Amino acid sequence: MQVAELLKKDLRERFKTLYEKAMRYREMVRKAMFDVLSESDSVLFKAARHLIEAGGKLVRPVLFLLACEFVGGDPEKLVLAAAGAEFGHVASLIHDDIIDEDEVRRGVPAVHVKFGTPIAILAGDLLIFKAFQMLALTADRGVPLDRIVRALKISTESSVAVDEGEAMDVLMGSRVDVGLSEYFRMIELKTAEAFRVGLMLGALLGGGSEEEMEALSRYGLLIGIAFQIQDDILGVFGSEEVVGKPVADVLKGRRNFLIVHALEKGPKHVRERLLELLGDPGDISKEELEEIRAMLVEAGSLDEARRLVEELTEEAKRTIEGLGRPEARKALMEMADFLKTRVY
Repeated sequence: MQVAELLKKDLRERFKTLYEKAMRYREMVRKAMFDVLSESDSVLFKAARHLIEAGGKLVRPVLFLLACEFVGGDPEKLVLAAAGAEFGHVASLIHDDIIDEDEVRRGVPAVHVKFGTPIAILAGDLLIFKAFQMLALTADRGVPLDRIVRALKISTESSVAVDEGEAMDVLMGSRVDVGLSEYFRMIELKTAEAFRVGLMLGALLGGGSEEEMEALSRYGLLIGIAFQIQDDILGVFGSEEVVGKPVADVLKGRRNFLIVHALEKGPKHVRERLLELLGDPGDISKEELEEIRAMLVEAGSLDEARRLVEELTEEAKRTIEGLGRPEARKALMEMADFLKTRVY
């Protein structure tokens, strides 16, 4: 049995409620995305479909629809808006790969590698425009206009915040003086904000109360931070076969949690050796990469990352205890646990 099938079987058995809902919602969202992107067979639209055709976990749209169900709304009415949330995410991946000069995404060539950088930039832009269009089209599904207007306001403000996070990430570059506080601010904006707002919008458009929206907003922020730290772990210690892309963040000189923690909190000899190796990350050999991994373990960075993922996950689950529809709440609890244990 292939790795992907083993992972799917594990998810189905350990997170039954989440799995059943996620499979249903993913099918709904994927159909909506392809319906929208099949309006043209131009190179631009082919580029926009490329990563969507390659797969993806669709975590954000699933969370969007779970939030709607959580507050007692009808997920069928919000499928277009949920698809829009995924369009925004895929757009960020396309642009990220250009910025980071990554060549593989979801096990296939990055969009700029397959279609060229100019078309990739335009494809990302197209998906951003489509994201807002899909949100506006929820009016045709009977969603109150006042809630749509509020959702558009929140969504645009959030998009600016995410863009600021992206800029922080770029400006950090290969700096060795990035501290943990700066790192956390960056991932709150770049990664966690999308989780937070997706859940908040699902609740808002689903007719949720202010209390429910606030709880889901907090839940999303916490699992978003945990998600990124787990991603950072996989970016150094993950299996390329499972993750679907080169996983050695250090080879690109990226400042993920483990590196930042070790440089700030690790013993002197670890900090000095890390700085020496990271001075020219492009020349790091396989042996030196293994040395870096060992130093991150010695510095306690891997253990601290795992501890934080666990702590953030449990706090996220507490924020929604006693709220919302029981079945949707259970699925959100399982989602938090799934994200902290994922290996891809």
